[in-house]
This record gives sequence, C-alpha cells and structure tokens, in this order.
Amino acid sequence: MLSLSKHDQRRSRRILWRSELIAFAVLAIAVSVTMPAYAQTAGDTCAGIGIGTGLPDSRIAACTEVIGAQQTTASDRAVAYYNRGSAYYTKGRYDLAIADCSQALRLQPNYAYASYVRGLAYNNTAQYDLAIADCSQALRLNPYYADAYVVRGLAYFNKRQYDLAIADYSQALRIDPNHPLAYYNRGIVNYYKGQYDLAIADYNQALRIDPSDASAYSNRGSAYRGKGQDDLAIADYNQSLRIDANNAVVYYNRGNAYRNKGQNDLARADYRQALRIDPDYASAKEALAELTR
Repeated sequence: MLSLSKHDQRRSRRILWRSELIAFAVLAIAVSVTMPAYAQTAGDTCAGIGIGTGLPDSRIAACTEVIGAQQTTASDRAVAYYNRGSAYYTKGRYDLAIADCSQALRLQPNYAYASYVRGLAYNNTAQYDLAIADCSQALRLNPYYADAYVVRGLAYFNKRQYDLAIADYSQALRIDPNHPLAYYNRGIVNYYKGQYDLAIADYNQALRIDPSDASAYSNRGSAYRGKGQDDLAIADYNQSLRIDANNAVVYYNRGNAYRNKGQNDLARADYRQALRIDPDYASAKEALAELTR
C-alpha cells in the first residue's frame, strides 16, 4: 500500500505545511475450506485460517504437506496453494504469495479468493495494473465482494485515478454500509482531491464504526486543517495521540497546526517528539530547522 506519510506537498501560505495522512493496511478475508481426510492433521492446520490470523509458519508447513501428498486432488491442491499464499501474504512475502495464488489459479481458474489475494500482493509490490486486473476478475466471479472493490480502489488511488477509486469505495459501501476501510480510504482520496468536507464525513462514519481508530482521528484532523480549522484539527490530533502516543506523523501534523496558530514553542516540541520517534523523519527535520533559524 502507498505510504501517504512520506509525501511532502506544499499548499498555500495560509496552511504553511501540508498534513501527512496515515494509510491503512487492507487485509483479505479468507474463506474457510475443508481439506481431505487422509491429511487430516495437516489439512486442519492448512484450512480455514484467514489472512492476519493463526500462525503462518505452521500453516505454510501444513499446506506444503497437503500440496505434496500424492492423494491430493487438483481442487484440494488449489485450496492448499491459496491458503499457503495467504500465509505468505501475512508474513509480507508477497512474491511467494503471488506464486502460490498463481498456482491455485492454474488449477482452478475461477478461484475468486486466489485472484483477490494475488491482487493484494500485486498492490503491495506496486504492480497496480495487475492488482486491478485480479480484483476485476474476482468481481466478475463475485460482484458482491466488497473487499475486492476496496483493494481495486486502492490500486486506482496509487495510479492517481481518484474518481475511479472513489467509485470503487462507494460501491463497496453499497454492498457493506459498515465497511470501515472503505470509508477510511475514500476519506483519503477526498482529502487528496481537496474535498475536505467529504473527507470529514467519511472519517465520521469510520469513527462511528470504530471509535478507537487513532488514524481516522489524525486524518480527520488533517481535513480540518485543509479547511483552516486548526483548533478542531488539534482536538483530533490530541484524541489520536491519546489512543496511540507513538505516532510521529500525528506529532508532526499537530506541530503544523500549532505553527499555523503562531504557537511556535508547541510546534517545535511536537516536531522534536516526532523526531524522537522517527529520527529519519525528513518533514519534521525540515519544519524544525525552519523554526529554529
């Protein structure tokens, strides 16, 4: 997923420093499967463990056993490749996830979940056109697959095709009106389009679903900053830091808001705190240097 927190973009003199957004990681929802009885122990470990859950190393070993068993049918082998690919994705081994999902699709070309997970991995390796193609295939097979719209929307965003991204997030929300990632990511796109009121509305919805989402508070604060409402921005940054006090981006953003208000001592303190958390944070270094000249 594109890291939005390292993009320095200047706006007008009214907002001296652009806020930096915090991007969500989008995870797959895996499908539970039943593995063959002859490999019951390995099959139980390999089957039905979604991305982001369970022990991926144990799952990889179990799925490898199922794949290598002579008795495994082509259909079951496809499922095992998919589950092993999901485990590799969890570990950040996107190349291996792509390879395994490709094997699953070779054995079972209409495997929507394998197309989806491969699309996730392509997105995380900046192969956005391939991600779009895989998510589109998953949606042809399952038009109600809200997560596939979310991931395809993310790929469109990474290609700067913002209107297509918004269309996909909106479609995901028609399918699942309580999908927090769709609201959150659509808020990011609306922010980058300068549609701050729409971004705020999206973060309101994301926070309605998950009031403990520190990143949504931070990004809503940045949308308030886009509107020049620095006090509301600071309130949101404060709430974000109450939930997660170790996020350099939020300190940097709050420092920008204080700076806009002429509270330079507070701004310097926030930039220094951002640098304590992330000593290589170039934006905070530059901002602090300007205030200490």
